[in-house]
Amino acid sequence: MKKGFALVLACTLAVSAFATGCGNEKVSYNQMGTFDGKKVDYNLVKFMASYEQAKTEKDYRETLGEDMWSVDYEQDGTTLLDDTKDDIIDTLHSMLVMEKYAKDSKVELTDVEKKKITIAAKEFIENNKKETLEKMAASQSVVERYLQLYTIYYKMYEKIAEGADQNIKAEDINQKTISYVEFSYYTGKTKSDGTKEKLSEKDIAMLNTKAKDIREKAIQDFDAAMSEAKVEVQTVSYGHSVSDIAGLEDALVRSAERLSAKGDVSEVVKGEDAYYIVRLDKLQDDEATAKKKEEVIKERKETAFQTKYEELSAKSEFKVDSKAWASITFEDPITVED
Repeated sequence: MKKGFALVLACTLAVSAFATGCGNEKVSYNQMGTFDGKKVDYNLVKFMASYEQAKTEKDYRETLGEDMWSVDYEQDGTTLLDDTKDDIIDTLHSMLVMEKYAKDSKVELTDVEKKKITIAAKEFIENNKKETLEKMAASQSVVERYLQLYTIYYKMYEKIAEGADQNIKAEDINQKTISYVEFSYYTGKTKSDGTKEKLSEKDIAMLNTKAKDIREKAIQDFDAAMSEAKVEVQTVSYGHSVSDIAGLEDALVRSAERLSAKGDVSEVVKGEDAYYIVRLDKLQDDEATAKKKEEVIKERKETAFQTKYEELSAKSEFKVDSKAWASITFEDPITVED
C-alpha cells in the first residue's frame, strides 16, 4: 500500500475548485502550479488526488479505520495523507515530462486510443453521482485529460524501456530450489524486557535430538517426515551466488551449497537461531530461472526509464502552488464507480 499524503489544514476543505477559509471566505483556485511556465489545471490534480483517495479508502478503510489518513504508519514523521499526496505530485510531474518529449520520441495517441479515452471518460461521468463528481472536480474534459496523460506516459515508458539491455548471461539468472525446516531455539514468547524468550539448554539439546530423528526419516521421504512431525516446510529459489539468499542464516546457506543432487538432504544444521534440515529440490529450476529472467529484465527496464526520466526532468521546471496544494485534503470519504 502506498503510504502517505499531508498538510491537513484544520480550516481548509477542498470542494471542487474551491477552498473555504477560516473566515468563511471562499478562495478559488484555477491552477495547481506551472510546468515550464504553463498552467497546471487545479481540477486535473484535484481529480487525480480524489481518485487515489477513493481507491485507497475502498481497499483499506475497513482495516485501518476512519482516521487512516492522519496516521503515521511508517513512524517516519509523515502521515498516509502526506505520502499519498507526494506520490500524486510525483506522478503528475512524470506524466507532464513524458508528454513534453513524446513528440520527439514519435509517441502519440492513435485515433483508436483517443476514442477509447473519450468513451471511458463518458462512462465514468455517467456511472458516478453528481455530488461525487463535484467533490472530485471531475468533468468529461478533466477525466479525458488524465487518461490522455496516463496513456502517453505508459507509451513513453514502453518506448524508453525497450532500449534496455535484455541480453542476460545464464550464470546471472540460473536458479536452484531448496526446501528447509527450522527448529527454533525460542519459545515464541517475549520477555518483560522486550527480548525473545529462549529455550533452556536442556530443551535445546532435546530439540537437536528430535531434529536428528526427523532427519533420519526425511532421508527416505522428506515431505512425509515433515508432515508427520507437523513441521512447516519453506521453499526458496536462488541463484548460484550465495548472496542471493539474503535473510537466511549463513549456516543454512552453506549447508544448501554443499548439496549437489536433487533430493539430497543435509545433516541437522546448527544455526544461531535454530536447527535446520535442508533438501535440494532442483539443481536447475527452469521455472524459477524464467521468473528470475523476467525480474531482471523488468529491473533493467525500470532503470532505463528512470535514468531517461531524470535526464528529461532536469530540462523542465515544475512549480506547485503550496496554498492550492494544501487546499486538497481527504476529510470527506469518496466512493467512485469506475
